[in-house]
Amino acid sequence: MTPTAFENFYRTQFGPVVAFLIRFGADPAEAEDAVQSAMMSLLLHPRRIDKPAAWIRVVARNNWLRAMRLRAAAVPAGVSHERLEPPPDHAGPAGDPARHHAEQDVARRAIRSLPPSQREILALVFDGYRPLEIARIIGKRPEAVRSNLALARRSLSQLLIDG
Repeated sequence: MTPTAFENFYRTQFGPVVAFLIRFGADPAEAEDAVQSAMMSLLLHPRRIDKPAAWIRVVARNNWLRAMRLRAAAVPAGVSHERLEPPPDHAGPAGDPARHHAEQDVARRAIRSLPPSQREILALVFDGYRPLEIARIIGKRPEAVRSNLALARRSLSQLLIDG
């Protein structure tokens, strides 16, 4: 990959891959770190990659999962990994910040309650990949991807209905 091609790839893929990891369950800072590390790997160890957009997502996901395992091992038992919520008077997005924050929190919790394989498949679907492509990316059979996707959708529907 030429320097110009890498720069274009970085510019077009960094944000979408960060969003992918956030949908997978990472917080924004963790997602950015994992994607930055994946991009550095591509830059420092150039290789021929048939589908670089899928490759960078898999490497970034693996970086994030590795960081989460290391963080979990380093934190004493009983200490929460959750971030502190902003104070009630926190100025958020335009409109009703409290409602927006509450809706995002409900969706994030629902997605995080899914098994990791279902979260990963949903995140790839949100990025526009189809089940057959997802199967190739994560190394599973298309039937397994479709089944996990259906289970994830059913679980999310139920979780969001129940509140």
